[in-house]
Amino acid sequence: MNVDQLKPEKGLGIFVAGYRWSGSGAVSDWLGGHSALCRVRDSEAAFGEIRALNYGLRFLLLTAAGRIPYGEKLGRWALCPDPRWWSEVLGPPISRERGRLAFFYLLLDWLYFSAARLKVIPSVRKYKQLLDSQLGQDFRHDEEYQETVRQLVAVWRGFARRSRSSGRQEKPENDNSLRLAFSQIIDLFARRIGTDGQILVFDNAISGLHPEFFHLLHRNVFPGQIILFVRRDPRDQFAELVKYSGSTFPWSVGSFIRQYRQAQEKTQRFIDEAAAQNAEGAGRRFIRRISFETFVLNKNGVREQLQQDLQNFWKPYGLPVEPQWRQAATGQKIDDGANGLFNPENSKKNIGIWRSSNLPRQMLRIRNELADYIEE
Repeated sequence: MNVDQLKPEKGLGIFVAGYRWSGSGAVSDWLGGHSALCRVRDSEAAFGEIRALNYGLRFLLLTAAGRIPYGEKLGRWALCPDPRWWSEVLGPPISRERGRLAFFYLLLDWLYFSAARLKVIPSVRKYKQLLDSQLGQDFRHDEEYQETVRQLVAVWRGFARRSRSSGRQEKPENDNSLRLAFSQIIDLFARRIGTDGQILVFDNAISGLHPEFFHLLHRNVFPGQIILFVRRDPRDQFAELVKYSGSTFPWSVGSFIRQYRQAQEKTQRFIDEAAAQNAEGAGRRFIRRISFETFVLNKNGVREQLQQDLQNFWKPYGLPVEPQWRQAATGQKIDDGANGLFNPENSKKNIGIWRSSNLPRQMLRIRNELADYIEE
């Protein structure tokens, strides 16, 4: 497909990026309450996310870039949730391109998947149902989707080979063919789900853990970009990760602290780089970093201000500028077919849960070492 053919509705991409259990869903629900925007339908079990993107794209891209030792198999399940089709659609694992250590990485990946599949929500066995619903048909009969994935994996495989032959770790965001393939699959979901002229809100299609991947969005595809990073009190985030994640445990608090700080520092670097690019006229981006607690509690009218700023930004794209956000009434969930709407009273219940986590030593350490990210 020629890049000039990639024109999602109105040329505007809206992305909400969290850091794993950081509250991004609340902001996505709030955005989905606007009449011109929509969320992913029939994917409540996946928290309104598209697993083919937030797991498939992320794990295979990081594998191709040599940045993770395992995770590819989970990504393969997300992109093609029927192993019988892997050979035809995905080909052999990209990890085989990792030279003499390929067998070691494949073994690690198998061990990781064996453990992770028991804790991921929803189960990988439900990924096909999710993907079929998001595509609007059985992915096994969807020739456009299959071809898009084939092209994407071929580009990744070529990138991995070039990186290995060059002997250095290349940056995916500097590879134009990878940027185009990456944007094609996001464009596909934008077209399939954003019906009736609505624009799809992507929740964690690109994670806040890897903000540099926002540079992979081709400007011919998304000339306008709204990127909202949502961070959360690290104590609440750690408590939720221990409870729900297959890779976070009470004894891994030190690793969590390092990753939390690193993610916020990477996000700040991306924000600074994007600001410089905007100043050079390289495109239009609206970027904000939002505190989950401040947003939910609406401190200093932060939601009203964000609403006004967003409307000013997207006015050239033909979206309504009058306030059209709806939210669930207090204590009531409104089902609009897209995971409900933002309910601040319900979201407030997710603030301060660290107090009942029974992890006093870990919470004290987080409080001491990440004090700059905690709002009292």
